[in-house]
Amino acid sequence: MGKTIIAEDLMQSYINGLLTSQQNSDAIGLVVGQSTSQKDYAVYLVPTPPEEGEEEPEEESEEDKEEPTQSILKLDDVSEHWVAEHARQVTRMLPGGLSITGIYAYASGDVMKNAQAKLRQVLFATYKAIRKHDVFAKRKGKDVESLDWTVLQIDATTRKLTCRVTDVADPKSTARPADWKYQSFVNKWPYLECRVHVDITVPLKNQAQDCSQYSKQLSTTLTPFVDIIYNSIAVINGELKNVDDALEAQQSKRKQGKKGGGGGGSGDSSSYSVELLAQNPLSSNDKVTISKCSACSHVHGAIHSRAYVHNKATVKEAIHAVKADVVRSLQSRFELLSEDLRQSSSEKEVKELEIAPPTLIATPRRLFTKLPGTHISICDYVFKDETAQDSLDRLQELFSLKLVEEDLEFGAEHLPDDSELEAAERSCESQASEDSASEIVEENTKGKKSHVVGAAVGIAGAVVAAALSYLAMNQE
Repeated sequence: MGKTIIAEDLMQSYINGLLTSQQNSDAIGLVVGQSTSQKDYAVYLVPTPPEEGEEEPEEESEEDKEEPTQSILKLDDVSEHWVAEHARQVTRMLPGGLSITGIYAYASGDVMKNAQAKLRQVLFATYKAIRKHDVFAKRKGKDVESLDWTVLQIDATTRKLTCRVTDVADPKSTARPADWKYQSFVNKWPYLECRVHVDITVPLKNQAQDCSQYSKQLSTTLTPFVDIIYNSIAVINGELKNVDDALEAQQSKRKQGKKGGGGGGSGDSSSYSVELLAQNPLSSNDKVTISKCSACSHVHGAIHSRAYVHNKATVKEAIHAVKADVVRSLQSRFELLSEDLRQSSSEKEVKELEIAPPTLIATPRRLFTKLPGTHISICDYVFKDETAQDSLDRLQELFSLKLVEEDLEFGAEHLPDDSELEAAERSCESQASEDSASEIVEENTKGKKSHVVGAAVGIAGAVVAAALSYLAMNQE
């Protein structure tokens, strides 16, 4: 029995637009949705932008110069690495519960027939790129997420849609037919909201040449935080629920209007408030490892998390979506900080830690906007010196969304002001003087109060009123 892909009705307008545009250019992009063991849900199609550095026309008339030129994409020439990089950046902007579940392609029948090997390369390269950067991946069970990814082929000649699925975890797997069926469902999906307070001290072992290297190291030492989030107890609307129960079993359906994710759709979705409570794990492993430490990072702030699950999801699936979003959001901030430091800092500035430690760096804050016609939020991360237009430009480039500033929701998180950063810096200086020794004890036992990896992680749910986000690094 073939797999069924339930596609949101709203996607038909985009596909019909491709079929009626009579454009000469082929198209390729990403399928965003939610996977289950029984069926997949396709929520949105995200076109991959033309690759940078493509050749421009040799000569342009004055009339042509007045009109923006569009690169002509040929499916055979698509770089699988370019599509994979697009998918990696899009994944950062997705809420919990949504992920890349496949790719789509638009071309004439002959081109599509000859591009089957290329589409397979793109599919597997995209999966590998996302998997590589997913620190939560090792904890995803097959009961939560399917590894069957979709390839939707849109034939420009016959206007026919062909859908196949491939097990991307198996390089030798073959494509299997799948049914692509339209339904209107996304605005009925439950919405979950959570706020997690983060207060982590992380010793960094290796001497780094520049600031960006420190944030890279920090991303790789997230395991204790991920473990605490993964093993935390989730309380939904103040109740501890059986994880095998349906999320919506006891919830009376009610119209939310602008509540439950800020509106944007006309469905009757339910909203849930989630609190994550850290457990104090018991471990018989008392082994202690001594290691040298070149710097100590302190991460403090609050993460605003949003997640969406299908209306037949279990409590377990809903909790998993929230936890994955928390981890993905923190990891995304470190990755973006690393990229920003590497791209924008001069040689002297990137070595600032060696000149005048400690240094405080505000990580980007999270803002939200709606996918058109839905109550589903996607997000962007904005640094302190960036404007709303910077975010709008990224959403245009990565999601092909034409938005205005009024479409952006800025209130979910706030960056620390100067007084808060100064207070944090004084605290860091005080702690640095106390911890002047060059050796820090790392305990394998997670969650104990000491100067260990992931020592202090506060998970406060809705208790935290303000969302502060900064990274403090003490050179020792």
